[in-house]
Amino acid sequence: EIAIAVDPDWRRVGLGRRLLKILGEAAATRGIRRLVAAYSVENHDVEGLLRSCGLPFRTLATHGVVEVRLELPPIGSTNLAVQPPA
Repeated sequence: EIAIAVDPDWRRVGLGRRLLKILGEAAATRGIRRLVAAYSVENHDVEGLLRSCGLPFRTLATHGVVEVRLELPPIGSTNLAVQPPA
């Protein structure tokens, strides 16, 4: 279980995206193939963050909670491609 928390004064500058990239790269090098996250269906910031990582993913929403499964690239492939903010 992880959480990415950024001080409000530092939001929207790419820190969350960078932390997610580092986490994904560290997981992939350790043989982890998938990250699973759960968040409130109303949390559009988290949804945007997860979409910005450029990885294939699936979601399932039940009872106001979204579960997302991000598929990590195999070791030796290109790094996670974190998209710049829109």
